[in-house]
Amino acid sequence: MLPGMPVRAEFHRRARHFGRVVKAGLSPLWVAVTAVVALAGGSVLLGVLWGVRHLVWGLVIFLAILAVVVIEGSYRVVRHGDEKHAGQVTKLEQGRDAARAELEQARRDLEETRRAVTTGPDAPEPPTFKLRYYTRTAPVAGRPAVSHYVGVTNPAGQPERRAHMTAEHMEPYPRRKSVLGTDPAFPSTVPPESGGTAAAGLVIRPGQEQSWFIGNTWTHPDGKVRVYNFFSDTGADWVFGPDERWRISYLITCGGVPAFPFSIVIAAEDGEAVVRLEG
Repeated sequence: MLPGMPVRAEFHRRARHFGRVVKAGLSPLWVAVTAVVALAGGSVLLGVLWGVRHLVWGLVIFLAILAVVVIEGSYRVVRHGDEKHAGQVTKLEQGRDAARAELEQARRDLEETRRAVTTGPDAPEPPTFKLRYYTRTAPVAGRPAVSHYVGVTNPAGQPERRAHMTAEHMEPYPRRKSVLGTDPAFPSTVPPESGGTAAAGLVIRPGQEQSWFIGNTWTHPDGKVRVYNFFSDTGADWVFGPDERWRISYLITCGGVPAFPFSIVIAAEDGEAVVRLEG
């Protein structure tokens, strides 16, 4: 590094802060302090060094002191404000994460309570669905986009059932908001593969399979993995980090029987998002 570069960089940093303060409006207190210091300093230096005859030099000294005091003062005021704002943001994020964790725990406790109530001695047995995970691939912008599906089979001998699938929660949440600035939305109704109305559900006859579309993964031309439609129908997508691992929990619900839970795990492998089904 060349001599003088740290000093030059520090000067530029203070100048940028000074510009921000000027745009926001100088504090009257700083103006008063600056004027007093500049007048006193300029007068003393004027009298000591050159006398009253050199008024131009006194004005130069006045302006120099004025600039130094205002720039340094504005820098310290803005830096203090930035540090205070950063601390507040950190506290808010910690509170948000804690509230989110409490909400997820409350949802899990509620689901366990529902299962305990519905699985008593006289409660109906849960459906014996069989799950099948599969994918389809189509190019998007020259890159393969993978669509992910879960097929649900109602075994032979079981009664016909109208089933609905919902994404209930995930753990952990994405580290970043989506490109639209949104968070995942739960519970989120999973649409059928056929494109029918998700709220209506699908009728699964004995020995028949019906499929639901659970989401897409795609590697953007910038090399970053994107994940979308798994827990939102807004079209928002999330950047999936190379060391992230998400678990999304689902429920298949049918009238008169306990809900059938399963989950999927999304992990990064060799620069791609890999999805695995866990019944």
